Amino acid sequence: MTMYDRIKKLRLEQEMSQETLALKVGYKGRSMIARIESGQVDISQSKVKAFAKALNTSIDYLMDGTKQVNDFQYRLMRLISEKHISADDLFKRSGISQVDFNNYISGTYIATPEKAAMLANVFGVDANWLLTGEEPTMRTDPEEFALINAWRAADELTKAMVRRALGMEEKK
Repeated sequence: MTMYDRIKKLRLEQEMSQETLALKVGYKGRSMIARIESGQVDISQSKVKAFAKALNTSIDYLMDGTKQVNDFQYRLMRLISEKHISADDLFKRSGISQVDFNNYISGTYIATPEKAAMLANVFGVDANWLLTGEEPTMRTDPEEFALINAWRAADELTKAMVRRALGMEEKK
């Protein structure tokens, strides 16, 4: 299986359109994704990184199909070992599907921030630490983590409306 086959496989598994993938990696339209998936176009190393991020997988997996232990996978396996939480209990308490969990453990996927927050909540650790390994500045629950990410992605008009609703002064 080639890198181009793996890109297509992951895109289809995630029920993502070529158009959506194109926008996530910085192309204007789906035609470039179609050409890449058919092996007609080579992609630069920086684009491989963008594809890995957009498809929630590792660069190693895209490049050569290896499922080397990534940092997220290592931290997740360490928590499972240290906390002695069974897989069934983890599924029930986190809301993560068995399929997603197996993909995280195998290294095929890295969790989205929302799903990392759901897992982190079960283990009692910071979601950002689970994803990045960075020491937390404060512990957040899944809803709070999702709100923080939404705030960071919001445009200035949306932020102004939220500030007004909360009775906060506008930033000058």
